[in-house]
Amino acid sequence: MHNATSDAVAHGFPPGHETPFLQIGMTDQELFQRYSSASQPLIFQLQWQIKQMLDPNDIGDRLYTYLPGKSE
Repeated sequence: MHNATSDAVAHGFPPGHETPFLQIGMTDQELFQRYSSASQPLIFQLQWQIKQMLDPNDIGDRLYTYLPGKSE
């Protein structure tokens, strides 16, 4: 799956469904580190604010990508 992701990016395509499957084995801290080093981390920060409005008790799954605010 790592090779499929890198091959897709090398040919100008975005990664496909293999990305969420690779994230299963990552801890939350590893995911947050990746999101914070993205080219536009603001997107993940804005998604955190949306998550706070729609899922304040954090019962959703990990497929919703967000970068937690300073309070966490």
